[in-house]
Amino acid sequence: MGPSARRAPRPQTGSSPAWMDRRIGALGARKALRESQSRFRRVIEDAAMPIMIHADDRSIELVNRAWSDLTGYSAECLRNTVDWARLAYGEHAQKYLDEAKRLFTLAGRDEPQERKIRTKDGRVLVWMVSSAILDRRREGKKTIITTAVDITERVAAEREVLRQQRLLVQSEKMAALGVLVAGVAHEINNPNHAVRMGATLISRIWNSLLPILDEALAGEHDSLVGGIEYGELRKRMPSLLKSMTEASGHIDSIVRSLTDYSRADEGEAMEEIDIGKVVKASVDLLRGYIERLAPGFRLELAPSLPTVRAGFHGLEQVLVNLIQNACQALDDPAKEIVVSSSFEEASGRVRLVVRDEGRGMSREVLEHIRDPFFTTKGGREGLGLGITISAEIVEKFGGSLEFDSAPGMGTSAILELPMASGAGESVA
Repeated sequence: MGPSARRAPRPQTGSSPAWMDRRIGALGARKALRESQSRFRRVIEDAAMPIMIHADDRSIELVNRAWSDLTGYSAECLRNTVDWARLAYGEHAQKYLDEAKRLFTLAGRDEPQERKIRTKDGRVLVWMVSSAILDRRREGKKTIITTAVDITERVAAEREVLRQQRLLVQSEKMAALGVLVAGVAHEINNPNHAVRMGATLISRIWNSLLPILDEALAGEHDSLVGGIEYGELRKRMPSLLKSMTEASGHIDSIVRSLTDYSRADEGEAMEEIDIGKVVKASVDLLRGYIERLAPGFRLELAPSLPTVRAGFHGLEQVLVNLIQNACQALDDPAKEIVVSSSFEEASGRVRLVVRDEGRGMSREVLEHIRDPFFTTKGGREGLGLGITISAEIVEKFGGSLEFDSAPGMGTSAILELPMASGAGESVA
């Protein structure tokens, strides 16, 4: 090599090619990403609130411990949103799936929504659910993060407040009704007593005149008396006078029943009661209503039952409500309503069933039938408080009120009360 030849410069110590720097940087970024994802997953797993992450192919990427603990469904049970919908929403699963699909069109966070969740052990939880699209794609999929707040206790507390408010309103209404009925009863009873006394007097006069008229009009039964042939009048007059007396008695019975029914039952004394007498009093109160809406109404009461310990007027209020509901459920007057009673020796309970052949109710309606202000009547008949009040009254007497129904198959209201202690002998 000549003196003018130059040697290639040696690489400086500690330097590395650019491609190697880029590779090291990429490896570091991937490591940082994995660490970030791992931290993100740990935060979600340890979060106190239920969290689910699911993708637009319906796969569930993550369900945290809080979600599983509250619902009872492990991550292994929830492979995709179809599994979750089937388990938690039952017959409403498709509605949830359609809603989940809509979430992937979001630009950000969705409005919180209240949802009812059925747990593995059959309980119903009320959740306030919020969802948001995640600013990341994994394997080309969009992902949604859904968080939930369990508001079951809060909702129950709100319902209890409404129940107490409703009881206060009902108490005030019943007190006002008592004052009103007392006044109306006084105004009706006075003329009604005059009608009854008049009918009784006319009946005595007729019986006294009958021999005289028979002698005076012997052989002339076609003679007119008050525009009616005497022979016809002689046949009809006893039944006319009897019907007048009975109608007056019925008016008196209705007024008395209304007065009793309107009394507040908070201080009503508990006593041994023949439930058959309560049924008959309730039917008497509703006689006109029943004849108009349910001519097929009938009683199948057991001839003798043990007494129950309850308040007569409170129990009458329950039966009036159940019979009214049965009448309103009929879509054809030819269909029947049957009120039956029996004694279940095994449980020591007296059972009363009000069964109608009306429209019936779905399972969903049955789940809400005890809720205050829940009604299927569109506000036409009452405020949806009757069943709630009735159930509370029966429970106060130590009994139960259950319903068995299906659409198109009618409804049975099943009231059970324990027999009074020492009521071993039946009431005739």
